[in-house]
Amino acid sequence: MNVVNFQDGQCKRIRAYLDSYLNNELLVETNHEVLKHIERCNGCAGLLEARARVKEALQRAVRDDVAPPELRARIQKQIRRTTPATRTWLVAAAAAVALLVGGLGALKVWRAGGHPELPAAPGVASVFNEQNASVLKIGIGDHVHCAIDSGMSRLRFTEEEMAIKMGPDYRGLVPLVRARLSSEFEVAVAHRCTFNGREFVHLILKKDARVLSVVITRKSGESFSKDDFAADIGATGVPIHESRMSELGVAGFETRDYLAFVVSDLAAEQNRLIASSLAPAVRDFLAKLDA
Repeated sequence: MNVVNFQDGQCKRIRAYLDSYLNNELLVETNHEVLKHIERCNGCAGLLEARARVKEALQRAVRDDVAPPELRARIQKQIRRTTPATRTWLVAAAAAVALLVGGLGALKVWRAGGHPELPAAPGVASVFNEQNASVLKIGIGDHVHCAIDSGMSRLRFTEEEMAIKMGPDYRGLVPLVRARLSSEFEVAVAHRCTFNGREFVHLILKKDARVLSVVITRKSGESFSKDDFAADIGATGVPIHESRMSELGVAGFETRDYLAFVVSDLAAEQNRLIASSLAPAVRDFLAKLDA
């Protein structure tokens, strides 16, 4: 009987990395190798997607599991009985648990669709309705999936790689963004990616440990509501809508056929100023594609 091996050596090696890849534990070079492989291997890409779904299901199960009040009471009672040195350790551990729970709670708000509103700023519309919240989540979703969860923010592409991965229609976008943010952020990655069956043009900018995404996608029936727009930012004439979700700021605007977003963990004012700086030029760039 002949045994057919459907998995070559490269696939076997890449599949051994998948769990570490999902947990952002790989070196930059290995991460890049995995990304390049799954772009051309449907089998490994499907396995990665399946493992990501399992990971999400486990995280959801943990988030939904609430510890009983009796457990908290027992922990507090145990702390009171310990020596001072041990008590210090236990308090530190309890604080760490509290931070973890808080972080999971924030993530749960994002996953469940919560969107705490920002104080209104001059010329900026904060999210007051579900329509705009739903549109803004499109930009945040790709930022979280691609820049954070997939580890793309750890990479750095050459100019040639960016040009190839962006395609001829979007090659002019990188110098356009760079010209307006050169003193603030460096364009590290520019490519096309797919999330939830939707294609995005994604620029990842970096400054020290900060990561900022410029995310663009074609509309699929979505549009911002005009009802809650207060005014333009400055004199740009571009309506910009914003909110903050799970510690991430997002500012979005649109053309006839496209949605564009600026997403980061910067302070709200910084994120909106960057969006304000980019919006007119990006809008004009996309308007040419509209035509």
